[in-house]
Amino acid sequence: MTVSSCEPAQLHIFETALGERRTELTEQSQRLADRFAIVRSSRSDGSTDGAHDAEASSLRNEWSRLSGFQNEAGDELAAIA
Repeated sequence: MTVSSCEPAQLHIFETALGERRTELTEQSQRLADRFAIVRSSRSDGSTDGAHDAEASSLRNEWSRLSGFQNEAGDELAAIA
């Protein structure tokens, strides 16, 4: 157990803030997972010639963007868990 120089009231404030942030990140992760499912479905419904398909390019960009957000949320959630 780590000894803290914070007062119990300060610790409670920090614990509450971290708990709220954990909840926000968990909810964000679920929204991103839902969005991933939509993009994955769109990718599988599209043509196989992604090199010449503007929609496929947009889906790749969206996938990359969502992946970055998901990684950031996961890293932050792991840091405060």
